[in-house]
Amino acid sequence: MASFVALMLWSGAAIGQTLPEAQQGWEQSQRSVEQARQRLERALGEYQKSVERLEKLKADEARGQASRRQLEEALRQSHTLVEGVREHQIALLTQQAELERARQSLIDALAARRAELEQRVARSSGSEQLALIEELNALSRTQAQVRDVAPGVDPQRVERVLADAHLVEGGHPRDLLAVADELEDTEAQLRERLTTVETRLNELERSRALMRRARDFSTRERFFEENDRARAIARQEREVANGDTPRGDQEGVPVSEDAASPDPQPGAPTDDFDSSGEDPNVGSGDFDTPEAEPTPEPGADFEPSTERVLIESLVDPQQIDESAPALSEDQTERNVRALRRERERLEAQVEELRERARQLREEAEDAWR
Repeated sequence: MASFVALMLWSGAAIGQTLPEAQQGWEQSQRSVEQARQRLERALGEYQKSVERLEKLKADEARGQASRRQLEEALRQSHTLVEGVREHQIALLTQQAELERARQSLIDALAARRAELEQRVARSSGSEQLALIEELNALSRTQAQVRDVAPGVDPQRVERVLADAHLVEGGHPRDLLAVADELEDTEAQLRERLTTVETRLNELERSRALMRRARDFSTRERFFEENDRARAIARQEREVANGDTPRGDQEGVPVSEDAASPDPQPGAPTDDFDSSGEDPNVGSGDFDTPEAEPTPEPGADFEPSTERVLIESLVDPQQIDESAPALSEDQTERNVRALRRERERLEAQVEELRERARQLREEAEDAWR
């Protein structure tokens, strides 16, 4: 028996040491996630400034007030900022995964401590028991704060307590008050769930706003790159077709194989090319197989445009911990809509339960008079 008591005391001390450590790890992970989120937002802000500078340089270049070299340098700086945004995204996802692990560790430590305290409450009495009960209540509050998603209330229970409220109408005041208590207990659980839903909804809406900002920035940059390349390639083709050499400010611009190769294309005339027409890229019409104007081959460093940018395509899935939460914009949007529907339903149920409990208590008070 003595060895059993010693073992219980030792395990209680071990659990007591584990709980503060788990609490500290949870708080540190929360701070790390917030810091990572702020760094990502700052990186996105810097990227937005670079996009605005690119827009200005494009307009200046069209008016002859900026050189092509300045525009290309600004584009390289923008690419560097994109890499920084990628790194901050990966860091945020990693910290969120660590936060989830810290959350689960704290939940486990709280559950172990609660089980130990419940056993001690059953064996204690007097002031010691009151102190243990206070600690149990504090643990319950902490568990409510830590839980990511509070457990939902069984819809059948809500229906049952509301049905009981109708059955006891006109009954003994004690029955009325007992049902009113159950209504209020159910209302409290629904409010806890509602608070969790609202917190999660705010997080998702904030994440969705970040995704939309990032997608807009990346799409605008790709628009610049693709249009600039198309114009540069077309200009280079015209100069090669006219026998001119590239100007100094166009060196380094990728040239398509069609424009760079001096060999005639199969089926095309060798001596009948007329460069005096309105479009120097179109031949005299003597091709064996008439085709539309060919699309120039992109350079080796060209990346095709895609609508799925940042958060999804800018983050390499291999670089993220498998337990990190997915941040698909479509999934986030569906989750936001689902949480909004649940919030509306919970608000309606909470109001109905609160009103029915109030009516029963008033009826019980009238019956006691």
